[in-house]
Amino acid sequence: MTKADLYVKANANDEWKQVATDQVFEASRAKKTFMFDEQEVRYVKFVAKSSNDGWVAVSEFGVANKPSSTVRVFVAADPAEGGTVSVAAEGETGTDTAVDVASGASVTAKAVAADGYRFSGWYTTASETAVSTDATYTFAADGNTALTAKFTKDSTPDPGPKPTISSIAVTKPTVTDYKVGDTFDATGLAVTATMSDGSTKTLTAGEYTLSATQDGAAVALDKAFAKAGKVTVTVTANGKTATFDVTVTAKDPDPEPATLKSIKVTSKPDKTTYTVDETFAKTGLAVTGTWSDGKTALLKDGEYKLSAVAADGKTVDLTKPFTAAGDVTVTVTSGKLTDSFTITVKAKTVTPTPGDNKPGENKPGADKPKPNTPDEVAKTGASVTAVVFSALLLLSAGYLLVRKRRI
Repeated sequence: MTKADLYVKANANDEWKQVATDQVFEASRAKKTFMFDEQEVRYVKFVAKSSNDGWVAVSEFGVANKPSSTVRVFVAADPAEGGTVSVAAEGETGTDTAVDVASGASVTAKAVAADGYRFSGWYTTASETAVSTDATYTFAADGNTALTAKFTKDSTPDPGPKPTISSIAVTKPTVTDYKVGDTFDATGLAVTATMSDGSTKTLTAGEYTLSATQDGAAVALDKAFAKAGKVTVTVTANGKTATFDVTVTAKDPDPEPATLKSIKVTSKPDKTTYTVDETFAKTGLAVTGTWSDGKTALLKDGEYKLSAVAADGKTVDLTKPFTAAGDVTVTVTSGKLTDSFTITVKAKTVTPTPGDNKPGENKPGADKPKPNTPDEVAKTGASVTAVVFSALLLLSAGYLLVRKRRI
């Protein structure tokens, strides 16, 4: 028997309950076991569906509690001479054709075709449809399972011995010159093998290996080159070798930092004309620096300073209001580099006060001299002390004249 159904019931008048459907078994005389959930059973009905020879004979039935959640997986080859088969729990190896595993565990069945045969697929005992066409088939064993690996005789004539590699030739990589600290780059490397039958073949990276030496010492090509000199790279494929050289030179010294070579006022301040008592404002001033590497950039406030002199050579404090009219030269300094621009300071305009004579206008009595009051004397800017002194001199002179007349 290779496939059967099983029905159970607790009482004679109960309906039959199917607990196993199309359960498959190994085609042998071994005991066949049905597993089903624990329940009360007094009656059993067994329906055989197929066997290896069309006959089924049952000598006795036994009903017992399920000992454990264990299932058996069995594999066979068809035809037997078509190849070898084995089955094992996932992650294990072996050559057994049957294995007991916990229900639901992963199982891997393997098939290896014999010479002159090719693997066709894995089939269940009663199925003509392959459950897998992979020679290595992993699945979850949820119940007892019997699989057959079918092999088909290969009608392709034996091609004879495969050609072997007689020699190899190398096309160098794109890059063969390196600096200390660089890493080998195999891009562009091509390895061509000449086979024993006279044909040629371009080998893939997995068909050859690379090794290298420098001054007789091994060099790891997956690490940065540590010293300058010639490095010989050896390509090996099936015992055949070919070599090529790459050159490693000393690392270039780090470039010196660029230095500022010149400065230029590329934009004067927004305001370049002032009036006495106004203060300088540098808003809008732009100073451009040119460096030794040819690059240019605007200098920041802290990268330059400003100073100024008037036309008479006197220093002008740009942080204070202007005190005199005239041109002022402002110098921009960064280190030893300078550039300058000019601003203009104008005198303040005097506005007449009410009551002052306008040009060409005469008022009554305007041509008569007025006596100087003390306040008016002060407004002239004359020294009051000098006036008093003059008065004393006149009094002294009058006194002398009077005395002379009395004598």
